[in-house]
Amino acid sequence: LQDLLGKYQVLLSAYKHKAHRPPPSAVDFDLSDIIGDTASNINNDSVQQAQIAIENLAKEITAQEILLTQRHRDLEQESKQKIEELQSAEREWKSAAKHGQRRAAQQNELSRFQQEIRLISTKIIDLERRIEEKKT
Repeated sequence: LQDLLGKYQVLLSAYKHKAHRPPPSAVDFDLSDIIGDTASNINNDSVQQAQIAIENLAKEITAQEILLTQRHRDLEQESKQKIEELQSAEREWKSAAKHGQRRAAQQNELSRFQQEIRLISTKIIDLERRIEEKKT
């Protein structure tokens, strides 16, 4: 695209520099006639080349627009997938966090029960000892 644009600009510049001039002065009339005729042929070739370059640029721009549109669609799709993945990961994380909180609560409750069991065991051992003492 850059190459075509560069060629177009060169051709356009050549065309503009060789464009028709104001009527020649008497001094350079003969030379102007010769240059004018040659420039006329060159101008027609330059115009045709410039038109072809413009058409090629237009085709290339259209192709690039199509590619850009496709890439935009692809990026949107990719973005939606990434958002879904992030939302899924967030749900899993929240679930794990809740599970972790539940587990921590269960762990605390288990510790409390273990402590109560130890206290009861200690009381039982103490009662058994007293009973043994009373028997003797």
